[in-house]
Amino acid sequence: MRASLPPYLRALEVEPRLGNAAAQAAFTHLNLRINGFSQDPEPDLREGARLAALAMELAPEASTSLSAQATVLRHQDRFAEALPLHERAAADPARVNDQANAGLMHLLLGDPEAAQPPLRAALERAPWHTFSPNWRGHLALLLAGEADQAAEAFLTADRLHYLPAERPFLRLAALLGARRSAGAEALNAKLRQQFPARTEPRRAALASNEPRYRALFETAVLTPLRQMGWFQAAQ
Repeated sequence: MRASLPPYLRALEVEPRLGNAAAQAAFTHLNLRINGFSQDPEPDLREGARLAALAMELAPEASTSLSAQATVLRHQDRFAEALPLHERAAADPARVNDQANAGLMHLLLGDPEAAQPPLRAALERAPWHTFSPNWRGHLALLLAGEADQAAEAFLTADRLHYLPAERPFLRLAALLGARRSAGAEALNAKLRQQFPARTEPRRAALASNEPRYRALFETAVLTPLRQMGWFQAAQ
């Protein structure tokens, strides 16, 4: 990923008006942070922000520019500001990830009901896309109180980039919320063998500091798991 930066920057040198090159370079810096590959997360965010701002200056209506700027805002936890930019970028048929990310912004703002329509639309638009049917939509169901549907979704999800270490804990919380005790007990016994270190689902839990999101996550996920004896040592 890091090696893709020089060609984008050379393209900007050759054609300084090429907004797409600036946007793609911004995505690279930001994706390094998202995927945990960045050795310098804050400099990568600053450089991503600089390049996204340049893309907006050069091509303010281009979907890649809008998406890059929205991604910067998301990294800055400015979800409400990122939402309309993702929605505008999603008007481009090629930007199904922005439609999914619009749903994610609603979710991270603590509104799982509003999150579901754009997430479902992204799934219908491109069912093969790794962003559309993954943990975002399933977690939105769970936080919206639709635990039974969430349990089924977590059970069948096998897509890439799906929080593989966290998925069984989220599924256990959904089974508990749906009062499917037999399934919950069976999964709980399996998890006791697989995860003796009791790894908390931190990536999903810490995805947002918005009070409403944190409250919903606490109620729907962490409280039932703690009642089953998980994560007590972390308290």
